[in-house]
Amino acid sequence: MLLAIAVLAACGGGGSGGSVSVDQIPAENGRVLCGKLDECCTLEEFMDETLGADTVAECQSLYTAFSQFLVTVLNDSIAKGRAVYHPDRMADCYAALEGASCTEFQSMEDVAFADCEDPIDPKVGDGGECGEDFDCTSGLCSGESIDFETMVITYGVCAAAPGVGQPCVDRDCGQGLYCDADTMCATPQPDGAVCTDEDECQSGGCDGNVCGPVMSCNGK
Repeated sequence: MLLAIAVLAACGGGGSGGSVSVDQIPAENGRVLCGKLDECCTLEEFMDETLGADTVAECQSLYTAFSQFLVTVLNDSIAKGRAVYHPDRMADCYAALEGASCTEFQSMEDVAFADCEDPIDPKVGDGGECGEDFDCTSGLCSGESIDFETMVITYGVCAAAPGVGQPCVDRDCGQGLYCDADTMCATPQPDGAVCTDEDECQSGGCDGNVCGPVMSCNGK
């Protein structure tokens, strides 16, 4: 799921053509992400990242299912004017991820997305109704949730994103920050720093209480 969100949050510049509709996102997540896992991970690492799936087909089924909630929320946002989706930009982001090296994929570094722009333009200002963070110009939707069984959305409200040293909003902070144990927004730590949760790390990965790559893959 983290990888699916990472693709949606990709940014940069440029474009290479192509188009991925909202309804195609789950299948593309499965195809691209599982392809990279198969390319870059040993079988043991592959299974660790896919809840035990040991084939690309099983991996694709898993990621496709996990990504369905994105379709529900994003289609609702588009229909109600909370966000504008760019299928060409999304295609560029998937192409960039496919072309990333295994080192880039392991850490999900921004360089992997150098050839794509954010595929979703938020349109809701502070105080407006939202279904996800990508609806809000501030990047923060407070109080939203989704029932994964019925896919029913509970709407939240766009709020100003708190900065370093400010209290978290629903345990959320501004872009690039995390909510610490004291529910205050803080700057994530670099690789090698001690951690208890992945949110504390710049890379988004905390393995063995040490910040490190998002993926457990060390390469075939």
